[in-house]
Amino acid sequence: MKCSKRKYCHIYGQKLIKGAIIFLMLQITVIFIDLHLTGNPPKVFQDGNYYKLYQNVPPSNETKIECLDAAKTQSDTAVGFQLKVNRDDALIYGHFRKTKSFLTIGIPTMRRPGISYLEKTLESLIMFTSDQERLKIVIVLYMADGNQTWVNYTANDLKKKYQKHFDTGFLHIFHYHEQIFPDFKSLSRTFNDAAERVTWRSKQNIDYAYMFMYSHNISEYYIQLEDDILAIPNYFNKIKSFISTTNKKRVKWFCLDFCNLGFVGKLVRNDELLVLAKFLLMFYNDQPGDNLLGYLKHVKAQFKDIRHKPSLFQHVGVISSLRGKRQFLQDGTLKKKSSKKRFYNENPPANIETTIETFEKNFPENPYGLSDEYFWGISPKQGDTFNIKFLKPEQVTGIYIKFGLPEQPDDILSEGKLKISQNCLDWKYIKNIHQRVINLDGGDPNWPSYIQCVTIEVTRTQSIWMVIQEISMFTKR
Repeated sequence: MKCSKRKYCHIYGQKLIKGAIIFLMLQITVIFIDLHLTGNPPKVFQDGNYYKLYQNVPPSNETKIECLDAAKTQSDTAVGFQLKVNRDDALIYGHFRKTKSFLTIGIPTMRRPGISYLEKTLESLIMFTSDQERLKIVIVLYMADGNQTWVNYTANDLKKKYQKHFDTGFLHIFHYHEQIFPDFKSLSRTFNDAAERVTWRSKQNIDYAYMFMYSHNISEYYIQLEDDILAIPNYFNKIKSFISTTNKKRVKWFCLDFCNLGFVGKLVRNDELLVLAKFLLMFYNDQPGDNLLGYLKHVKAQFKDIRHKPSLFQHVGVISSLRGKRQFLQDGTLKKKSSKKRFYNENPPANIETTIETFEKNFPENPYGLSDEYFWGISPKQGDTFNIKFLKPEQVTGIYIKFGLPEQPDDILSEGKLKISQNCLDWKYIKNIHQRVINLDGGDPNWPSYIQCVTIEVTRTQSIWMVIQEISMFTKR
């Protein structure tokens, strides 16, 4: 290597040496962690739903953890504690299915000052799945708060609202029934965090580990969510499809990512839950959980994120369970896209109504106007209608209706009919609907000269939602 000046060579050489040292230290760390996780596997004893695990370590460093397939060794100055899970005792409501499901969704929840997002989270997860899909899913809701009054009240309230989902095993509520946490007062401070924050994130790591232990062997896969997120429609099928596609590529993976925020939307195989729990317990005081997950991915030889785009879950919470913390986190991949209309037609004045349940602010009049807003309806049912009533009869020369969006291509009307009427009482059938676009020329001699009402009728119930992106009514002026 030639350099024009000796000092540049010296500086460059120093940087190379430093880089090599850092790389070597990282490799040694990875090897150490890998050996600690996979070497000398602990003995596991099972009695029904109660698991115990013991691992022998040097006496001076021994911290025996009695738990659901998890163990921890620490230094002399570390805080020793025991962690154990008896799933039968931990379960408050719900029941264990006889066969393994496909996906476990883990949600920890705690009190938040003056607000709760939990029911909105559960509603979105339930609403966007069919009865058949729920037979393949188990939502485990972990009451991570130490206030037993709040735990009992919340659990009983949820039981009243979601009784049928507890009866099918789709929904579990569980809680720790004894003090599982160490003395947080003696924790060392890292990242220059305040003592309260160190306690909060250390407890969170132990909570996560407890959830992973409880969830082991319930399903083939496990995904971590939080109690302040919203799912998008058809999230379950998108998860299944992404897992299948990734496995077919024969890519080595430890974790798949379905959201771009922290620990939210991280999916692992069932077999990895105990390893992940053990790793979080090993370093619960040292790093936040999402950092530890990132390190473990490298230990497992996954060096790149494998991410589904767009994200399937969006964060909506602002008030954190950590006192005084407010977080305005949004996943940029889920921001509402502006899909352009084909025509920006100045439609004749009309009243727009529908019997289809509307999602949030995606109102039925949106596709009829000049903006790029659209209508988004929840699972149309047979007999539902979408009605356009002109303020006065119009000479209609053409009708253009477009369903779905580029980012929601499946959200169309599967089966329906388009009808028109001169008086909104006597209807004339025009066309069956089973495609994304209706584009009709009003030159058909069977059309009445003047039309007062146009309606879209749903002829078959569907679980998939429906988007109407654009409605253009062309008339003689």
